[in-house]
Amino acid sequence: GCRDLTAIELPDTITSIDSWAFSKCYSLKSFDVPENVTVIPDHAFTGCAALKTIDLNNVKTIGEYAFDQVQASEGDNESYKVGLTSIDLTNVERIEKYAFYNAQLTSVDLPDDISLDNYAFVDCEDLKVIHFWGDFTVEAAEPSGSEDPFVRCDAIETVTFANNSTVDISSNIFQDCTEIKKIDLSNVKLVDNAIGN
Repeated sequence: GCRDLTAIELPDTITSIDSWAFSKCYSLKSFDVPENVTVIPDHAFTGCAALKTIDLNNVKTIGEYAFDQVQASEGDNESYKVGLTSIDLTNVERIEKYAFYNAQLTSVDLPDDISLDNYAFVDCEDLKVIHFWGDFTVEAAEPSGSEDPFVRCDAIETVTFANNSTVDISSNIFQDCTEIKKIDLSNVKLVDNAIGN
């Protein structure tokens, strides 16, 4: 990676980004995905610890480990954390496993009809709020469907769903999320195996 690169501008004529394209660009702070790019490939931004903003434009799919380890701390104080704390997923249709592994996200708004692979947000230790804006599914990585997209997201406190949502889940989406204080299911049409332990 280019350790001192802080920003990148790509023309909208670009239609794809390679895997590992910006991996370990430790100083990269912002990135606008060209409007014709619909996939953030595997490991595209792995280790981009300074990344604070990214415009996903028309991205439909976020690949495995795409934003893996997108976090950093300045100094010894946890309160001075820098990095990607929120992201606009409005147009995203699928988030693959480990896409946001150990990212520093504090809140996530998930759009209508999004499909989440298992481990999509694994180890997001600062994630506190999740809002689902419509119907969604969770794809089981294995036939047993024993894991979930929010494994070890121990800080989650609030989960909300849009009106008339259909929740189609093949795993325990909030299993072992012990800090949850509020899950609003009042407007949900179908809930199957959503909460465990």
